[in-house]
Amino acid sequence: MWMLSIVVITGLSALVYAQQFPPFPQTIAQPFAQQQIVQQLNAQQQFQSFPWQFSECSTQFGGRCSSFCYTGEQPAHPYFCFYGMAQCCIPVAKSCSSVGGTCRLSCGADTPSTDTTVVCNGQQYCCMPNNNTSTTPSTTTGSVSQRQGACGAATPLNNVQPRILNGYTGRQCEWPWMVSFRHPTKGLFCSGVLVNNDTVLTSGRCVVNAPLQEIKVHAGDFITSRPDFQESVYSVNSIDIMEGYNFQVKGKNLAAVKLASPIVFDQCKRPVCLVDKSIPLKPSTKCYIAGFGATEYGQPPALQAADVTLLDRNTCQTYIAMATGETLPSDVVCTNTQLDNTDACPGDDGGMLVCPDVNNRWSLVGIITYYSCSRLPTLYTDISTYSDWILQRL
Repeated sequence: MWMLSIVVITGLSALVYAQQFPPFPQTIAQPFAQQQIVQQLNAQQQFQSFPWQFSECSTQFGGRCSSFCYTGEQPAHPYFCFYGMAQCCIPVAKSCSSVGGTCRLSCGADTPSTDTTVVCNGQQYCCMPNNNTSTTPSTTTGSVSQRQGACGAATPLNNVQPRILNGYTGRQCEWPWMVSFRHPTKGLFCSGVLVNNDTVLTSGRCVVNAPLQEIKVHAGDFITSRPDFQESVYSVNSIDIMEGYNFQVKGKNLAAVKLASPIVFDQCKRPVCLVDKSIPLKPSTKCYIAGFGATEYGQPPALQAADVTLLDRNTCQTYIAMATGETLPSDVVCTNTQLDNTDACPGDDGGMLVCPDVNNRWSLVGIITYYSCSRLPTLYTDISTYSDWILQRL
């Protein structure tokens, strides 16, 4: 605290006084400057710690919120950073040819680029050449991956966040092949998985006796209560349910839904790869399930996902036989509900079970079909059993 007194200072006394005490304006300017520095540091720390990863800039465009954009980024509307709290900086789009690829409708044996900043026109992929492989796709011969074409480009494996029951709400576009089925009065009733630009796989139970003209498929869906920026709605042209399916008996629970118009692929709408026995799954890697169904807290606001562990068939059969007395169908795979402490629930029917393969592609191993909401192993229709059936309907 400063004290003010009235003194008479002359000669040497005035000089000593001036040396001991700096001019008054400087004595108040110094702490004021320090306060400004402290305020700036606090503001920087608050800015850096703010959850920008949940902004639309991040979830929809793969951008970042900042006070300025770097070289190689372009500014988008600040609205996408929580209604103007920061600048939305998104990567500058690159042409496919600039990264050594070519734009094609199907990559065949080549590899689709996973770089979301690379663009091609319309429904084309940016195909990166593989050495010693043919670039001509075949629809009747070859491996599953060659016959299906480009697929599986999504969130890198190390960027997946670890509800479905005890799951998590991920990022928008994290699983771009996930779609929801909706009815004008019943609302959201099932999940599905996109395998090409007009074909969705789901469980037979979801669409058996379904009113074809009333069902809508929502691609790019994430928030369930409102339309998303990248969400598109499609009518259904036809429904093909696996021959021999009976809702009273487990097995053959699979359907292929054809859309009335093709989907235009983008960051939030892409097909998953069908599991290919010629391309092994990556060992000791977690698989993931996702669906639009209920959680332990009720109906969630967004797509839910969870990491799961595959369960060997004999152990799965033991659990099922002890609980229900039933024999496990030959066309199902199981995940370990007890170990994972997670399970599917109503509304997740038709959702995905995906695992990474050795080529770092997400492969569709199963479609969610039977669950108990945490008591028994979750059962999935084994996609490898029906690869030919599916490919014939692409």
